[in-house]
Amino acid sequence: MLKKTIAALCLAGAAALPAAAQEITIEPGDEVRVVAPARAPHRIQGEVLLYRGDSLAVREDGTGTVYEMPLADVRRLSKNVGLDRGRSIRHSVRFGLFLGTAVGAIAGPLIASRDRDPDHFYPILGASTASGVLLGAGIGAAHGAFFAGDRWQAFRMPPVQAGVTRDGGAVVAVSLRAP
Repeated sequence: MLKKTIAALCLAGAAALPAAAQEITIEPGDEVRVVAPARAPHRIQGEVLLYRGDSLAVREDGTGTVYEMPLADVRRLSKNVGLDRGRSIRHSVRFGLFLGTAVGAIAGPLIASRDRDPDHFYPILGASTASGVLLGAGIGAAHGAFFAGDRWQAFRMPPVQAGVTRDGGAVVAVSLRAP
């Protein structure tokens, strides 16, 4: 019975792996970030003009400079897969909760000091902190929704790349990279 349970868990985990590790493809027109120190000292962000098994051409945003490079020169390649509104909202809500709690906890004693009755201190502190939490979370959620950032997914280049040269010859490149 234990062996069957372990086997079922292993199969369920193996079935979930392809869903978690989504393969992305690079096509002309995609927005990418490229780190290729041999071609440019800075990170290149722009539109893919050409992507083959052995080379990549990118037009940089802003300057319009076209960079053509063999994939062997590329250290890192990431593709823009769109807005990640959910992550942005979660991050902003967390920040808003922290900031709202701090402001509410600081404002509570200041407000309570105006009321000379010591029995009102903790209710005022609790109400101001709760108000700060709610306001901070609400403002953070709105900020995250309106100012969502792009999500970049790393592209794993194949370790063996093959291509055809202009004169009809074949090229095979093998790259070994340490993590």
